[in-house]
Amino acid sequence: MKQNELENFVGKLSDAERAAAEKIHQAEAAAEQQLSDRRKQLEHEHQEQLTALEQTFEREKQDCLEALANEQQQLELETSERIKRLQQFHAARRTALARWLVGRITQP
Repeated sequence: MKQNELENFVGKLSDAERAAAEKIHQAEAAAEQQLSDRRKQLEHEHQEQLTALEQTFEREKQDCLEALANEQQQLELETSERIKRLQQFHAARRTALARWLVGRITQP
């Protein structure tokens, strides 16, 4: 009987070992799947964040370009107005100078 009990115990131990190995294998496969799923989720989140950053950058870049264009236009307008004022000032001075010279020449 002892031999029979020992063989029975060894059989049960072997079955338990196979069951444990299967559970370990299933746990490893589940862990690998979870890691794979998490990696995919992180890649997706990273891509979304990167896309959002790129869109923000492009929007801010466009805003800056528009602000620069507006500033350039304003500076060109101010420069044009200053040039006109200087031209008017010089024209008035030329006229005054011409009158003064004519007066100096025509006076005895």
